Amino acid sequence: MNINLQCNNNRKAIAEILESRGFIIDDRAEVTFAEKGTSLPAEGVVLSFDPLNLNEFIEFLDEFPKSGSGKARHVIGRKGDSYEIVQTENIIFFLAEGNITKCYTEDYEYEVKQKLYELENSLQGNGFARVNKSHIINILWVEEIVPWFAGRLLLKFREIENKIEVSRSYVRSFKNFIGM
Repeated sequence: MNINLQCNNNRKAIAEILESRGFIIDDRAEVTFAEKGTSLPAEGVVLSFDPLNLNEFIEFLDEFPKSGSGKARHVIGRKGDSYEIVQTENIIFFLAEGNITKCYTEDYEYEVKQKLYELENSLQGNGFARVNKSHIINILWVEEIVPWFAGRLLLKFREIENKIEVSRSYVRSFKNFIGM
């Protein structure tokens, strides 16, 4: 993946860390890794890092999903005018509304770039399951599974009031997923 690197100090060392993880430094790239306090590009996606906590940045790079890895540990979510790294264990569910996909955590709602089918593939094996045409849920947040009308199921979550229905066409695969 090509990335732009903006940093004041240790550019060579940080560039070596990035290149050792398969990133290509390119000043024209749409994605920028920027040290906090540097001037940011006017366009594209910017992920900032704290040079005083470089270990956290390196851990993020090591978890960065490689093309075709199928084991995403985070997604990039847009909240207002900024982007944030959202760890998958903090995600309660994804919701597709028209052409927009949203990611919900206990505290925030983010817009994500991927479509549900892309998320379904990249989150496979991480505890996420498709439960209807517009939802993917994180099973770790489900508090109760209630038998519902016409063979459907209703999922109640801990910490939030939302309830999501498992549609009839997804009930069998959901039951297999949870071993029910």
